Amino acid sequence: MDDFVKSFKVFLATAIIEGVFSLVYLLAISSDPKTVWLLGYSRSRWALILFGLALIGILVGITIKTYHGSHWTERFTGKLQALSQKEATITILWLIFLVVFSLLIAVWWLSTSTRWTFHVDPAIYSFGSYLARLAPFLIWLELLVIQSLIMMARLGVRVLPSYRALQVASVLVFPVLLLLFKSLGEEHYREINKEDRLIEWLTFGVLVLTALLALIQGVFAKRKKNPAAYFLFLFSLACLLFAMEEISWGQRVFNLEVGEYFMEHSDQQEINIHNVVNKSFNVRTKYIAAWALMAYGIVSPLLAMVRKVGLFFDKVGFIPSPLVLIPGYLLAAGLTWDRFFTGQDEEVAEFFFSLLLCLVVIYQYWGSQTITDREVNAHVAGS
Repeated sequence: MDDFVKSFKVFLATAIIEGVFSLVYLLAISSDPKTVWLLGYSRSRWALILFGLALIGILVGITIKTYHGSHWTERFTGKLQALSQKEATITILWLIFLVVFSLLIAVWWLSTSTRWTFHVDPAIYSFGSYLARLAPFLIWLELLVIQSLIMMARLGVRVLPSYRALQVASVLVFPVLLLLFKSLGEEHYREINKEDRLIEWLTFGVLVLTALLALIQGVFAKRKKNPAAYFLFLFSLACLLFAMEEISWGQRVFNLEVGEYFMEHSDQQEINIHNVVNKSFNVRTKYIAAWALMAYGIVSPLLAMVRKVGLFFDKVGFIPSPLVLIPGYLLAAGLTWDRFFTGQDEEVAEFFFSLLLCLVVIYQYWGSQTITDREVNAHVAGS
């Protein structure tokens, strides 16, 4: 208990200091003369300032109470310590961390783009303008979450993300990312969807990472004579091929000459297979890929719920996509059909599909670790 009380006091002191810096940051953000209400700030800015002062006041009050009331301190910190031991608390903290981290990335993007800056016109009622004003509190909240996790870890609490946190994050990450991309405004949203722009390189990076993770898992599965090894090797190879197709096998990176064959047979004069198939067979490979991925991501987990089918999958080493990823597949497939914001959403859809494949590998690793733990526990119990 004494260690927790000391850590909590340090937490309160740093939280107050961070709160003061957050208020200074908030005051430093320029105002629009059209919305000035009092002392150069708008009504909404004053509301945020008062909110920040109230939070700092509460923290100062708790700090004073902690130093002068030992009985109250023991009861209060005792409840906090019990709360910190619960898995739900760890899950909530990690979810807050992920959501706020994503929002801060959006703020950074808005602040470094040519159209959006921290001096967003308050008259423009957009997600971006609100984020610019909330940035100081987002940073403060993120620091508080990090401090909480560090404090709990130092006290011996296991603060790694729980399986439930992974499940919830797997559902939330796709609509949150879409909201962040949309917050950039149509002009920048179109820009990041172009060739060799942000979304395409994110897709390439995630696919390469997925291929590497699947290959590593396949090697370990092969050593254990797990039939899933061959599926993981094929999965890794497919992700690597998808990644290279995404950047046209380095055509623009290395300034490669397209050649007569691709100039004649590729519908976009690029060095890749899918554009050749598009022109040769008059089809859209992105739709074929979307249907195939939907079949894998939606049909396979539903089939795996049938006991006999699930046992067959285990026997042949087929790894179905986790059931929790179905909403992500549906959103990615919807974006593939270009019926959302700009009619040019397929790059975002491809990025989402790459994330979904990466999550399949992550869930497979988590499942293999769970099985290993059970085997160890069973061995210990048997001995």
